[in-house]
Amino acid sequence: MSHNKTSRGGIPSPSSRLSRATTTSSNRSNVKLEPIMPPQRQSTPKLPDDVLSDADASLYVALFKHNIGKAQREMHLQHVKAVALDAVDQIGVESVLLEEERKRLSILASIAGSLKQEFDDRELRIEQL
Repeated sequence: MSHNKTSRGGIPSPSSRLSRATTTSSNRSNVKLEPIMPPQRQSTPKLPDDVLSDADASLYVALFKHNIGKAQREMHLQHVKAVALDAVDQIGVESVLLEEERKRLSILASIAGSLKQEFDDRELRIEQL
């Protein structure tokens, strides 16, 4: 590897990689191209200011999940409220129908009472004859 320039502990420098990749066409059949691998770092790199730490990322994920959960709960409450309002409306409709039915039954009871009275009066007249 004496013809390649190396840096960073035996890893070919970008200029040597470029020279290997740009050989002439007559020389190309004899050249074995090696895959270009990124340099391996020995230490943890310093994060730029705009990259979140793991703790910050975890906090944001937890906050996001909390907000999603809150939104889901709010949607569920809205659904429950809509169902409850529908039930109240249904009860109102049913109470109106029940009131109308009560009026009809009252009228029928009044008619039945009148018919019974008329029937009793006729029976009484028949007995008197």
